[in-house]
Amino acid sequence: MKKKLLILFLALFTILINGQNKIKGQLIDSYGEITITEIKVNNGELQIDFDSGKFEIKTDNNSIIEIEFIYFGDFKLKYIIENNSKIIDLGKIHLIESNNWFDGPKNGYIKGKYDSGIIKYNREIRNWKLNGVSEFYNKKGELTQKVIFKKNIPIEIYIRNDNGDMKELNYEFDKKTRTIVITVPNNS
Repeated sequence: MKKKLLILFLALFTILINGQNKIKGQLIDSYGEITITEIKVNNGELQIDFDSGKFEIKTDNNSIIEIEFIYFGDFKLKYIIENNSKIIDLGKIHLIESNNWFDGPKNGYIKGKYDSGIIKYNREIRNWKLNGVSEFYNKKGELTQKVIFKKNIPIEIYIRNDNGDMKELNYEFDKKTRTIVITVPNNS
């Protein structure tokens, strides 16, 4: 009994000395809709609300945290957190669609519409690979995401922020794993 109390005391003491971080955010798909995806965390406890797409990770204060968001049809998205703040709000995490279709032309545009007739996406392809501009729209017809590709690799990514403005995403692309890597703090 004394040994268990000592271990519990040491664990609580370590948490109090080092503190804990809380990392939170919300998952959004290419069309500006709330979504859910597989989340892998290297260090921490994950809680997720499947209805709102919001997640929260609790982890110790003195570690670099890597969070991976994995969804079929999207690029793997990896956040590397290098921040010792008590609360880190990542805001909206925009998943980036990587699918290209072979049912369209070899070269040209692939377009999709909502049932209402409003454009959903417009993607430029060359040799059945994403090459050029891909644009995604919400059900109101507002541009939510714009990705410029070169030979199936995202060169520039723009996402719609809460103010309705398009903001360029600061990231690195790992060609080998086809992962978009974002480091926080991100000074862009």
